[in-house]
Amino acid sequence: MVAKAEREVRDAERALATMRNPVANQDASQSGGRGTPDAGEQDLGTQDETEEDAAEAVEGSAPTSGDIEGAQQDLADARTRLHRAREANGPMLPASEVVVLQGFPARVDSVGVQLGSDASGKLMTLSAGALMIRSSLTPTDRGLVRPGQKVRILSELTGMTAQGTVRSVSDTLARAAKGQAPEDPGMAAGSAAGFTMTVKPQDGLSSTYVGQEVRLTVEAATSGQKVLVVPVSAISAGSDGRTTVTVTTPGHRDARRRVEVQVGAGGDGCVEVKPVAGELLEGDKVIVGSQDTSGGDRRDRK
Repeated sequence: MVAKAEREVRDAERALATMRNPVANQDASQSGGRGTPDAGEQDLGTQDETEEDAAEAVEGSAPTSGDIEGAQQDLADARTRLHRAREANGPMLPASEVVVLQGFPARVDSVGVQLGSDASGKLMTLSAGALMIRSSLTPTDRGLVRPGQKVRILSELTGMTAQGTVRSVSDTLARAAKGQAPEDPGMAAGSAAGFTMTVKPQDGLSSTYVGQEVRLTVEAATSGQKVLVVPVSAISAGSDGRTTVTVTTPGHRDARRRVEVQVGAGGDGCVEVKPVAGELLEGDKVIVGSQDTSGGDRRDRK
C-alpha cells in the first residue's frame, strides 16, 4: 500500500514537471528518434519540415494554467494518500506500552528501573497538567475553608510567593496507619486525621517545585478596611462574659485601666477589637501576660 502510494507521487511529480517544461521534454524525445540522412538536399529538406511540424505540434499542445493547477492538485492528493498510508502501515507497538495522559505539560516524576535491569513493579511514574498543591486541614479549620477562597503561597526554601485559590476540600477524614504512607500526600505518616485541601496556583508553578513543601495562608475572612488590632494574648475574658484589654499610661507604670472591647476577625497572632466602654486608640500600650507591648496598631486585618 505504501509502495503504491509512493509510485503515484512519483508519477504525479513527473506529470507536473512535463507540463511546466513541455518544449524541453519534446526535444528530448525527438533527438532520440532521428536517423542519419541518406542523401543531400532532399533529405535535408525533409528534416527541416519534420522539425517545423514538431514545433507546431508542441505549440498547439502547450498546457494551460488550468492543466498545471490540475496536475498540482493531483500531486497534493497523491502526497496525502502517501501520508495516510504511512500512518496506517508505519511502525507499531503493543497497546500495553502506550500511556494516554490527561493533558500537557507532562513530567517524569520517578524511574524505578535502570537500563539492563529486570523490569518489575513500577517502571516509571508520570504526571501531567499544571501543578496543584495538596494540603491537610484540621477538623477545626475545615469549617473555615471553602472552594474559591484566596490563598497565599510561600516557599520557605526559595522565598517564592504566589497567589492561588482553594479548588476543593474533602468531606471525609484522611489518615495514614502507623508505618504506612498517608492517604493524603499533604499529611505525614502517622499524623492526626485531616481533610484534604487542593489549591490551584493562579499563574502556575515551575516544575522545580514538584515535591517541595510550601506554606499556605487561606483568607477565610477579611474586614475590607483597616481596623484596630491587638495581640490575641492581650484579650481577657471575665466571669461576666465581657472581653477586655488592659491599657497602660505612658510614664505611669502602675496606671492601668480596663477597656471593654468587642472582638472581631483574627489572624497572624492578632485580633480585631472595637472599644465598647472606654477609649482605645492606635499606639496605646496593652498588657500581654506580665509585660507591656505596643498593641494598638491599625492594619488591614484578614
